[in-house]
Amino acid sequence: MPPGARRRQRLDPDDAMAIWRARDAYRLQTIWIALCLGVFGLPLLLMLESGHIVVAGGIGVTWWLVQWALPRGLRWLVWQMQDGVRWAGRWSLQQAWRWWRSLLVVVLLGSALAGCQEMNRAMLKLNGCEDQAIEQGYCHMPKEAQR
Repeated sequence: MPPGARRRQRLDPDDAMAIWRARDAYRLQTIWIALCLGVFGLPLLLMLESGHIVVAGGIGVTWWLVQWALPRGLRWLVWQMQDGVRWAGRWSLQQAWRWWRSLLVVVLLGSALAGCQEMNRAMLKLNGCEDQAIEQGYCHMPKEAQR
């Protein structure tokens, strides 16, 4: 290596893939332009030479729609679909969070109420109620204890 020459740094794999993707996109765009030129350009020239101006105008408008408006319209549609998917994801997460909070409240209240029921049962047993009377629901606190 001659003195003063800089050594070329190697690209990392991500940069190399970005270059390959850009090259592929450029090739595809070139093929698309060539295809449109062949499909629309030749008939446009033939119609102009033969004097069919209205037909040539229709071919020109169609060429513009296919080569310029169609790719941009498809790109816009994909962007809108991505926005819709993001919105649907956010909405479904909000609904799931709302459902999860409701489930948590139900579980906490259920466990708290179950604890109260056991405490009530224990108090009734201490005051002399039998298990069978508690199960049937007709044993209540004695009148002396209610004062």
